Formats: sequence, structure tokens, C-alpha cells
Amino acid sequence: MKNIIFLVSFFWVQACTAGKSQDTTSTDTNSTDTPTTTEPTVCTESSGTEGSCECSTEEGFTTYQFTQGQYQRCFTTYVDPQTADEPLPLVIEPDCYSSNALQHPDGVRFFSTMYNVRSIELSSPTGGWDFPLNNEVNADNYSLQCDPESSREIEYLQGVFSIVDQLIADGLVDENKIYVSGFSQNSMFSIFAATCFPERIAGISQGGSGLYSETDGSLALPQCEGACTQNAFAEYGDDCVTEEPCDTCSFFPVYPTSDTGGETFQSCILMYDNDEAAHSTAVPAHKYLTQAGHSADLNIFASHPESGLGGHTMPLLGWEWANSCLGVNPSCSTDCETTVVSCVEDFQTTYAAENNQQSPLYRQEGRELLLSAYRQCLMTNDSCTRGCSATEAMLNSVEPPACVCSPGQTDCDCTTSDVPGPCQNQ
Repeated sequence: MKNIIFLVSFFWVQACTAGKSQDTTSTDTNSTDTPTTTEPTVCTESSGTEGSCECSTEEGFTTYQFTQGQYQRCFTTYVDPQTADEPLPLVIEPDCYSSNALQHPDGVRFFSTMYNVRSIELSSPTGGWDFPLNNEVNADNYSLQCDPESSREIEYLQGVFSIVDQLIADGLVDENKIYVSGFSQNSMFSIFAATCFPERIAGISQGGSGLYSETDGSLALPQCEGACTQNAFAEYGDDCVTEEPCDTCSFFPVYPTSDTGGETFQSCILMYDNDEAAHSTAVPAHKYLTQAGHSADLNIFASHPESGLGGHTMPLLGWEWANSCLGVNPSCSTDCETTVVSCVEDFQTTYAAENNQQSPLYRQEGRELLLSAYRQCLMTNDSCTRGCSATEAMLNSVEPPACVCSPGQTDCDCTTSDVPGPCQNQ
């Protein structure tokens, strides 16, 4: 079954990263010793013990759980009761930082209702994903990166897909409109999942990370991925770069391959040029995905450090960019585009007149007002169908990218800043 796109919406990015200055990777190193022992079953009561699943009792939400070795694994679906009689696109949202806790239901409802989609929230019991091969992927071993022994997440995803199949069979999900948007570590999970399940996943959106490639000059990532194995970082922290450096960590989290039986997926990569966590992974992701025959669309946005614009965050219209380049929903009409662009321009003109001709992009308060104005322009416009995919003109009216590398382009020449990498060896 094709066409499952892993997406983490912008609305969950803030919840994912709240209180964390960098990614939190699992430090368990015996994660695949014991196989999955049960199929996913409905979870109705939370035990409240550490690492256990928090089970939703809200209308439209269903939490599933199963046992995997020493861990309790879970994920939660949301089906809007008012649209339970039609198949809709599915958005699967990896959220490792939740540590098996639920996201706030109001945010899930808002996103699913506004964009007319179903959602599945993935979680990790440890606060981080278990990436393949102890973070030591290279030209000699990448053929093993998708084996269940390489990562406990392979069996976890198989459990998730069993429920996806049930949603399709129940007529709740359009099997041709099953889409992964991830930010930061969740973005790395997205490219990992699509690489290992290309027959199930049609596309991914990656915000705040791409693909680490040693030969392409990528800087080591927050948990020293690329410089150290997962085991070494768990033991030494940043000191692993001197105590136990890894000379065979060539790619992270995976090496995208073309040996997929003809199955390919789309990728939408979104990043600010000064993303301090992963800016050097953006262009390599486009390069290797393109070489493997996948469709990669890279958009790099200009930062403005003086006003706090940029860094390890999503662009203002994070989900709208993903919706557009992946084609999750049909494109907005010409009438919708004309009205929204004019409405946003009116807001910007008024804002500049009241703020010494300054763009709203260059003040935190202005960015918040600009985003609110765009959504208001969209939602109050009768010519804009619910969830429609924003056109290029609509996206650019808020925040145009500084550099774009299109799908199939083999000479991507976008550059990012010289911000040092977060691992101490940089």
C-alpha cells in the first residue's frame, strides 16, 4: 500500500521542543533484544507509571498500545466525528519528546479540522527515537539499516501500519492521500521511516533537519550524531568526540537508496539558513534523495538574527509549505489566491505605516500578527475551500524562501550560514 506520508504539523513543533535546547536521543542500547509480543490494542485507562502510555478518553481519539520488549509502545489516532463518513488524507506525526504522553487535544482538533485530515500521533517511551545501527551508517552496512534488529522502531512502525490498514478498510482514510511532517529529531525519523517503508510512504516533510553526510561537510548534530555512535554518546556525552570518536559514521539517520523495488517518495525540506542544530544537513538531504530517485524539494529561508527570525525553528507557514509541496490537499483556487494575497498585502502595508516602514517579519510581535492575519484572510474567504493547498503566491506573500532547489535538480547550489555545529568538536 503506497502513499503514506509522515508529517508533524507546525502546531506540534512548539509542544515537541518546549523546554529543550537540543534533541534528546534514546540512550538505550539493548532496544531490539526482545521482539514485539502483542498486536496493538485499544488503550482505555492510563496507569500513570513512568514510561507507560497515556490513553485518551476524548471523543474522536483512540490510543493503541502494545508491548515491545521492556517498553510499552503507543500511538493515538484522531477522527473528527463530524467527518467520520468520508475518507480523508492521513497525517502521521512522530513526536518522540512526549515520552508516551498525549498532545493537547485542542491542538489536534484544530489542525485536523482546519486542514480536513486524519491524524496519528506517534510517541517514544524514552523521549528519543532509536535510530538504526547505533547511529553508525556507512557504505558497508547500510543494507542492514532497515532490519528489525537495527532499530526497535521498525517493529513499532509495523504495528502502526496495521492500524492504518484498519482505518483504510473502515473508509476513514483515503489510501491515496496518506501523508510525515517532522521537525528536528522527528524530521530525522521521517526520512528514516520513508527509506525503510517506501512502499507505504508517499512523502515526508522535514523541518529543521535533513540528512547528515560526512563527505558533504555536514556538522555533527546535537547528540554528536555523525561524530560518535549512540553508545559512545550515552557514555561520554559531548566528550565522545575525543574519548571514542566514530570514523565510520558516514550518514545519519540513514542512507537513502534507490534499491526500493521502484517505490519512491516525495520530500519537502524546510530550514532557516542559520539553523544552529542542522543547517549543514539541508543540501545533502536534497542531493542523496535526488540521487536515489526520490522527489526532493528544498526551501531555505533567510534568517534575521537581530530580530530573532530563524534558527532552529520552522518558517512561519510551516504546515502550509508541506501541504503545498507534497500535495496533501487540492490547490487553492485562483480566486482564493487573489483575495488572500491582497488581504496579506493590506495588512503588511498598514503594519509598515504604523511601525516606521518596518516589515512585520523583523519583529516577534509582527510575525505573530502576520501569521494571524494570513490565517484570518484564509478562513474568512468563501472562495478558499477548507484545507486547500496554498499556492506559491500565497506562501511568498508571507515569507518567501531565499533559495530553492527543485525536485530532480542535480546542481543544487543553495548555501547555509557558517554557524558552528552543536557538538563540541565543531
